[in-house]
Amino acid sequence: MKRLAACLVALLAFCAIPLLAQSAGNDTLAALLAEVRLLRQALERNASAPQVQLLGTRLTIQNERLLAAVKDHDTVRTQLQEAANAIAQLTADVAATEDAAPDRNAALQRQIEQQRAAMKTQLAALTAGEAQLRARETELAAAVAEEQNQWLLLNRRLDEMERSLAR
Repeated sequence: MKRLAACLVALLAFCAIPLLAQSAGNDTLAALLAEVRLLRQALERNASAPQVQLLGTRLTIQNERLLAAVKDHDTVRTQLQEAANAIAQLTADVAATEDAAPDRNAALQRQIEQQRAAMKTQLAALTAGEAQLRARETELAAAVAEEQNQWLLLNRRLDEMERSLAR
């Protein structure tokens, strides 16, 4: 880009030499100088256009990553809420079987005890699953925060480039 600008300036200067020889007026020199300045500004703008485009593409990709992380986090939070509800319901069911008056029928009492044992096993499994979901939710919350920080960083860089181009 710099070589192209230097070549264009040299070409303009080479073409301007005969003009300067013919017309020694300051108007021609001032017009030529103004044209060179405009040409240089145009080249500088064109040189930064690919950078702006690349940064815009990166921002779009980062936005997609952020949305995916937020979606994953929301999914785990929903699963966590469902697990908490299931644990609460199962805990209430276990408490209801324990509060029930002992039945005089031994077979029915054994069946209730087996159900209670099965519910307690299921409750232990749900509690372990809930702990895993909480750990995953914490990881995903950190991932969302990191993706947001990256998005903000890219957005700031794009804003800085926009301000520099406006000058």
